[in-house]
Amino acid sequence: VFNDPIHGHIALHPLLVRIIDTPQFQRLRSIKQLGGTYFVLKNRQPELNIDDRDILCVQIAGLCHDLGHGPFSHLFDGMVIPKILPNSKWKDYDLVLPPDLEFIKELINGPLDSQTPVDCYHLGIQNNFDYERSLKFARVCVVEGRKHICTRDKEIDNLYNMFHTRNGLHRRAYQHKVSNAIELMITEALVKANDYIEIQGSGGKMFKMSEAIEDMEAYSKLTDNVFDEILNSTDPNLAGAREILEDIHRRNLYKCVGLMYIENQLNKKTKDERQKVVDMTYGMKDKNPIDCMHFYSKDNPNKAFKIPKDRVSQLLPEKFSEQLIQVYCTKRDEQTLKKAKECFEEWRKLQQR
Repeated sequence: VFNDPIHGHIALHPLLVRIIDTPQFQRLRSIKQLGGTYFVLKNRQPELNIDDRDILCVQIAGLCHDLGHGPFSHLFDGMVIPKILPNSKWKDYDLVLPPDLEFIKELINGPLDSQTPVDCYHLGIQNNFDYERSLKFARVCVVEGRKHICTRDKEIDNLYNMFHTRNGLHRRAYQHKVSNAIELMITEALVKANDYIEIQGSGGKMFKMSEAIEDMEAYSKLTDNVFDEILNSTDPNLAGAREILEDIHRRNLYKCVGLMYIENQLNKKTKDERQKVVDMTYGMKDKNPIDCMHFYSKDNPNKAFKIPKDRVSQLLPEKFSEQLIQVYCTKRDEQTLKKAKECFEEWRKLQQR
C-alpha cells in the first residue's frame, strides 16, 4: 500500500511493485515531468468482461507511460535530440514488456494500426476539470467495429471547458517566456556537452547522450543529473555548456525581446535557435478534439454519435490552434538588448504587412 500525496492510499498488485522497484522506474525520480491518468469501467459495464488481467495491463501502462523520457522530459525528446540527430525517427515509447505488449502500448500511445485519437486520452486532466464526474459518465460503445470510450452528451460543455483550461495552462505556465528561456539555455548546454559526456552501457561500451537512446542500460543512467554533472565538471571541453548552466543558476537568463502571434505557421525544424515557436492548441493541432469524440444519450446508452460544434454553442472558438513566436537575445547588456528589441519591432511590422 502506497500513500500518494494526490490520491491517498493506493493498494498495488505485487507485479506493479516489482516494476516500481526496477532501476528504470526509479530513474523517474530524477526526471522532471507531469502526467498520470486512470479509468474504471469494470463494475459499470460487466458485459465488457474486463478481468483482472485487463486491469493489470491498464495499471502497468499508467506506471510505464513516461519511462522513455530523457533528461528534463519533453525538452530532451522534442528539442535536444532533434538538434543533434535531425533525421532520427526515435520515439520515447518503445517499451519492451511481457505479454499483452500491444494492449499496453495502445493504452499508452493509442491504436497501433490507426491514426484515430483515443477518447480516453481526454478524460484525466484534473486542473479546473471534474475528472471524477467525467469518469462516472464514461461508457464503452462500439463504433465501426471498434470499442470507444464515450461520454454522456450533456457533458460536452465540461469537455470544452477542459480543453480550454488545457490551452490556458500552456499559455500561462508551460509556455511562459521565462520557462522557455531556460529551456532554450538547457537545450543549448546539452547540445554543446553531447560529445564530451559518455555513459557506460551494454558490454561496457561508452555512449554519448544522443547515442544512449539506442541502448537501454546506458539510457537508464541518463537523467536530469546530467545538469549537475556539467555544472560541477572541470573538463575544459564542457566550459561552454557549464557557463550556460551557471547563468541559469544566477538567473542570468536569455531575454525575450518580443513576441507575436503569427498567421502563417513556421517550420519548427528550420527556425533560428534564438526563436521559440509555440503551438497553442486544444490538444490536436488545428483540429477540434471534440470532433473526434463520441457521445451517448440517456435514452440510448449503447449507441455512439458525434456532436457538431454548431449544436453546442455559438460562443465556441472558430479556430483551435495558433502559433506564438518568442524571440530571445542571448546577450544581456542594455545596448544589445535595446538593439535586439528594435530589430524585432522592424521584423514584426514587416510580418504584419
